Amino acid sequence: MSDMTDLKVQRALRPKIEAVIPLCVAVENQKNALDFVAWLRANKMTPGWSGVHNAWNAKSKGSTICKISLRNNGWDYIEGGENYTWKIKLYLDNRDKYEELIINESLQHVIWDGIYECIGTCLGGTKPCIGGNDYTVYGKVFKGVCGHSFYREIFDPGEAMLNSIKQLLAFEKQTRAKK
Repeated sequence: MSDMTDLKVQRALRPKIEAVIPLCVAVENQKNALDFVAWLRANKMTPGWSGVHNAWNAKSKGSTICKISLRNNGWDYIEGGENYTWKIKLYLDNRDKYEELIINESLQHVIWDGIYECIGTCLGGTKPCIGGNDYTVYGKVFKGVCGHSFYREIFDPGEAMLNSIKQLLAFEKQTRAKK
């Protein structure tokens, strides 16, 4: 049997994420990860292998709406040395069009929690830094926000966070459908 976590095997087989989750995600996080993937499929945002090790893109209207990455040697730490086993990165390109819904549903915390400061280098110093910018997002001021990537990944989201993420993705998908 092949190792579905091996990059060469993933390139050849382009596995479904459900086949790899049990191999990479901590047991206590597997249910949330599998339930989230099932929700994406049920809502026609089926994750497909991205071509990157242990990463799948879910798309809506032909472009990525979120990316799911699973634990991977060397990529399994966040700042502070904490382990993670899976993460979601949101691509909410049209969030300004449903800003009122975000505020009315008290979902701004998901956006706020994902904004991060410029640290002066990108990708471990391998990418030139374009510097930080100041933004006001849903009434809260953020100084020196990283210009390369506005949203940070959400690590090992629990059920409450996943419910908020699902609402945001539903708003984004609906907005994309109107274009």
